[in-house]
Amino acid sequence: MNILAVGIATLDLVFGTDHYPAEDEETRAQSLRISRGGNATNTLVMLSQLGHACRWAGVLANTPESAIITGELDQYCIDYRHAARHTGRPPTSSITLTARSRTIVHYRDLPELTADEFAAVPLHDVQWVHFEGRAIAELRRMIARVRAECPPCTVSLEAEKWRDQLESVLPLPDVLIAGKALAAHLDLNTPAAMLDWLRARSPQARIALAWGEQGAFGDADGQRLHAAAARIDRPVDTLGAGDAFNAGLIDALARNLSFSQALAHANSIAARKCMQHGFALS
Repeated sequence: MNILAVGIATLDLVFGTDHYPAEDEETRAQSLRISRGGNATNTLVMLSQLGHACRWAGVLANTPESAIITGELDQYCIDYRHAARHTGRPPTSSITLTARSRTIVHYRDLPELTADEFAAVPLHDVQWVHFEGRAIAELRRMIARVRAECPPCTVSLEAEKWRDQLESVLPLPDVLIAGKALAAHLDLNTPAAMLDWLRARSPQARIALAWGEQGAFGDADGQRLHAAAARIDRPVDTLGAGDAFNAGLIDALARNLSFSQALAHANSIAARKCMQHGFALS
């Protein structure tokens, strides 16, 4: 399937440690990895390996540092020809990674992709468009364009965290993906409560809710669904597990599996990610 994802690409500095440092502590990292990151491109890297034709729409910085980002997109055959180019530094994350946690300090001075820039991205052969829930006013215009120019396209939206006016876009996607970070912001402590909140605002969508060790929950076709978390024998790298979950869900639905099967497949791909460094499905 031809899949377009819209979101950010980052430069990640990933420091591997055996524990998270306390305030004022000095500690030595066991490893350092400098790589491409960002929710949308993480998801595309996995979807490409699962057999899909992938392209990315976002913003790239006109600096040599961006070669790390574009080099990996090239490696996984992800088309970024229509990315907007701006002066500045790539969005950069400093990540402290332990076997069970990741703590991120993010720096950004590039603008978000605008709807006017998105208008230059061709849609004629796209079958699925996946959006990060960012820059909500621009996002509304982008989804409106997809609906007008490519009616058969499936539109998915990742509502990872709270954004101003987020509720205004929840009625728009066919597939809505959320998780515990958004639930925590809303002070909703159970999957059922979170699904109730999402369903009231997104009556049209199939809803997937990633809930960590409790697995994934869903609301689709009038049914509440649950898929147990896949077994993780030895967690190595949880960074991007949610992006891997998104890839697994999209892959399964693109292959016309049931929503229940898609939740289980998404859990499996996320678990596989947690047992390895990086996103190569070797």
